[in-house]
Amino acid sequence: MSAAVETGEPADWLATAVYLAEQVTQGGSEYIKVTVFRASPWGDDPPQQYKVLAKVGLTPTDPPDQRWIMSVARRMPTVIDIETDVLTAELYNPDEHARVKRPKETPEDTARRLVIQRHQLPRTWKSSPELGVRGVNLPRERINVVVPSNFNVAQLRSCLRAAQTGITRCQ
Repeated sequence: MSAAVETGEPADWLATAVYLAEQVTQGGSEYIKVTVFRASPWGDDPPQQYKVLAKVGLTPTDPPDQRWIMSVARRMPTVIDIETDVLTAELYNPDEHARVKRPKETPEDTARRLVIQRHQLPRTWKSSPELGVRGVNLPRERINVVVPSNFNVAQLRSCLRAAQTGITRCQ
C-alpha cells in the first residue's frame, strides 16, 4: 500500500504509515508494507530513492517486539530533487546518455547540469543532502497517531478491503 503526502514532518509520515498498516491488518493480513511518498508529478513510479518519506512493515503474528520494521526520511525532497533523480535514472539508458553526455561526465553530473540549465539555477546548485529513508529503532508505543475527528475510518476500511481485490485509489 502506498500513500502520497504534500507536507509534514518525519513524525507525521511515520505515524501515517503506522496508522495505515494497523488499519489494513485488521482485515486479517499476515503482512503489510506501507510506503509514504512525496506527492509529485511522478507519483510512486520508480526511481523512488528521494520520493519515499517513510516505509513500515508490520507482521501481526510476530512477537510484539519484532512486529515492526520502520524507516523514515529526515526531510522532504523538492520537486527539483526528484526531477534530478528521475533524470539520472533515465540517463543510465545508453541511448539517452549518449545524446546529452559530455566526455567523462557521469549520469549524475549530466542530470545535475541539465536541471541547472532547465531551471536556471546557480552553477553551484546541488541536490538536497541526506534525502531518502533511514531505519529507525522505535517501539510502536513511542509513535503517537492522531486521527482528525472528521476522518472517516469506516470509509477507509471499505476502500482498503476493495483494494485487496484489485487496484484501487483510496482518497
